[in-house]
Amino acid sequence: MFFHAFLIKYGEIGIKGKNRYLFEDALVAQIRHALKHVEGTFKVTKDQGRIYVHTEGEYDYDDAVAAMRRVFGIVGICPVVILEDEGFEKLGDDVVAYLKARYGEDCEKTFKVQARRARKTYPKASMEMNAELGGRILDAFPGMRVDVHEPELMIHVEVREHIYLYSDIIPGPGGMPIGTNGKSMLLLSGGIDSPVAGYMVAKRGVKIDAVYFHAPPYTSERAKQKVVDLAAKVARYTGFCLGLLPNMGASQTVPLDSLRSAHYTAANGLSASILDELPLNYAARPEDFRNGVKLCQTSLGPYDYRAVEWLYGDGAVSDDPSCRFLREQPEKFALDPRARASDLGDDPLR
Repeated sequence: MFFHAFLIKYGEIGIKGKNRYLFEDALVAQIRHALKHVEGTFKVTKDQGRIYVHTEGEYDYDDAVAAMRRVFGIVGICPVVILEDEGFEKLGDDVVAYLKARYGEDCEKTFKVQARRARKTYPKASMEMNAELGGRILDAFPGMRVDVHEPELMIHVEVREHIYLYSDIIPGPGGMPIGTNGKSMLLLSGGIDSPVAGYMVAKRGVKIDAVYFHAPPYTSERAKQKVVDLAAKVARYTGFCLGLLPNMGASQTVPLDSLRSAHYTAANGLSASILDELPLNYAARPEDFRNGVKLCQTSLGPYDYRAVEWLYGDGAVSDDPSCRFLREQPEKFALDPRARASDLGDDPLR
């Protein structure tokens, strides 16, 4: 694995005063919870206004990044290479080696070096480091050129107790860590405004509980079902908050031909899990929709209930095929046809 650590950047937490450590601790706790069920061993620490995620041994890079991208409070996720301070000449060699391994020896991108000397005892100032490291890069890569205004490649070098080298900043959701701004009750209706409002408020650090008022005969069963369907769609993101991972194999439990049945799709949905990344029901024909076949997954499946029971209760591991779990695959290495996003049914070839 090329990267064995991540530098986590936060935004407005940095403008807090003497209580900033409370928000940092909350963010650290949220990151630990998000990584709890990702394959691998992770250690989350904070130091001098920075949060680091260190990995031990092999781990699932894609799942780790995906999990952290769902944590409110994170502005950027930077996969870093951690270097020991062995002198500036060795640092220049390491930067060149990093670029060759990351982008190839024939890289022709425009670049800018952004050095930061947080450890003031380091013998070179930040501007000196920018100029001299830039010169080393130009010598090693004749096709690269400097662009300080709109570079294609921003090379960050941070000198602290160790030296942190990175060139990618993966955007996070921003906001504040959940639980740092109190609790609130969301009045959930059948429209788009209330779930969007809930998401935006949660992004500000508020823990959300939802309620819906059903008052027949003034509100119809149709209005109630609309709210239930909407809550089920939002439950995919709730599942991530609970620590559940996408289950790309859930759709394999459903016979493909059953997706044309109004009775089957009403009772079982399109998949055994709402955490599957499902497309619209492409197996159905126009006449099937007129007969009431479901177009999308709008309810929790047996896998979802079993997973929550197992994680938070006394549920046992089940051999039921509907509880099968298959991990999401990187696009470049998607070798298992049963574990792909945007598929339906038990026949991956149809």
